[in-house]
Amino acid sequence: MNAFRILLVEDNRSDAALIREMISEERGWESDAADFELVHKDSHAKAMQYLSENTVDAILLDLSLPDSNGIESVRRLVAGEPNTPVVVLTGLSDETVAIQALQYGVQDYLDKDELSGSLLVRSLRYAVERFHNLQEKEKLIRELREALDKVKTLSGLLPICAKCKNVRTDDGYWMQVESYLNTYSGLHFTHSLCPACIRNLYPELLT
Repeated sequence: MNAFRILLVEDNRSDAALIREMISEERGWESDAADFELVHKDSHAKAMQYLSENTVDAILLDLSLPDSNGIESVRRLVAGEPNTPVVVLTGLSDETVAIQALQYGVQDYLDKDELSGSLLVRSLRYAVERFHNLQEKEKLIRELREALDKVKTLSGLLPICAKCKNVRTDDGYWMQVESYLNTYSGLHFTHSLCPACIRNLYPELLT
């Protein structure tokens, strides 16, 4: 199993050591923490430099950094790493800050004074799971919108040859009507003969 890599952005070395110890202690009895790998950076700049060269599963962010502070830290990190879940870690018991952080896309908000190893591991696991589920939903919504856009193109004017009945695509190619509708709307055809064609092709059947 690949290590579950967490980037801890924390300028307080004592707090960083405590968090590392919490996760290490969880490894002793909690299987969820067994595959955790913690990478520590003590500033926003160092964190972004690391992220430019490496990928992580989640970011654990302290709100009091020497080069970025409070909600500004959240905004900058989420903007720089939109595809990585972020969990905020702070000693500030400020509900307003927590709500703002969540509105910026943070997955969870943990108070250092109430932190434990089990809570930390569980929060990180759930944050990654929720974030990936959200991304999957957004992907499905995008695909649905694209499908609807294709259907809308069929509701407008359709350039069709008056003789062979082929349809011209937006990029100038000509396709059979069946192929065109299948490509742009997902429709599939079943084939049969209408009464008029039966009379023309098989008049003996009607006598």
